[in-house]
Amino acid sequence: MQKKKRIRFVIFIFLIAALVCFLLIPKSIHGALHGLRYPFEVGEVIATEEIYKNTTAVLYTNKQDTNYLQNAIIRKYGFFYKVIDKNGSIVLKQLEQLQSGEQRAECLASWYDKGEHYFVMSTAYDKEIDQIQYEGANLTPIFYKGYSIFFGWGTGHAIQYQLYDQNGNELEHIKP
Repeated sequence: MQKKKRIRFVIFIFLIAALVCFLLIPKSIHGALHGLRYPFEVGEVIATEEIYKNTTAVLYTNKQDTNYLQNAIIRKYGFFYKVIDKNGSIVLKQLEQLQSGEQRAECLASWYDKGEHYFVMSTAYDKEIDQIQYEGANLTPIFYKGYSIFFGWGTGHAIQYQLYDQNGNELEHIKP
């Protein structure tokens, strides 16, 4: 009799623990994002893009300071979602007129899956920039509240990017 009570008690505790785990583990991309804490807390989501099977990249602004662009890589495991990488920030600064010697764009790449894949985000400060290439591939442009933002993903290890104007002419990284 005592053995049956112990078994029922253990089963009861196991079921409660399983239920609590199920309720706490994120079951959506939104749920996984809002589990991020300082300094990566999510402000406004700008773009969400599935980059590989069950892997999604999210561009968002920082909750404490919306002038910072950040990204997170989220992977789906069965019914649950987990943030597998989060990256530093790019400052969203909009310059009306670049002075000579100022940087035209900023680019930040993050590697995940043991360095096999990357996700890159960039912002253009110069209105002449029409396209940014990373690893020879065009980044996807989006426009957010007057900012020109570019992002992309792939495999490789180089950290070189090129800037192009509307006519396809390559631009220097620093305004001459």
